[in-house]
Amino acid sequence: MGCSSCKYLKENDKKEGKQLGCKYYCTKMKTYVNGNGCCNEYSEDYGRNVLKRDEIYREGTKYSNDTTEISTYIFILIILIISGLIFNVFTI
Repeated sequence: MGCSSCKYLKENDKKEGKQLGCKYYCTKMKTYVNGNGCCNEYSEDYGRNVLKRDEIYREGTKYSNDTTEISTYIFILIILIISGLIFNVFTI
């Protein structure tokens, strides 16, 4: 059991991640939460079907709000490869 099956989670009020997934609004905690956590205020929502619960859970686990450009990661990878080659030459 998690937030995805809690009655305080508003499935229509969601905040999309910049890359993947989304968070949903919890009226009890008054914040956006992942669908996979659980708190002390949990109360089962018997009206929400299993497919919707699974969707909320998956979207919460995939949530990513990272704004780093892919070119930054490529640059770091190139630097690491060059550093590895240089260190490999000096260890021979």
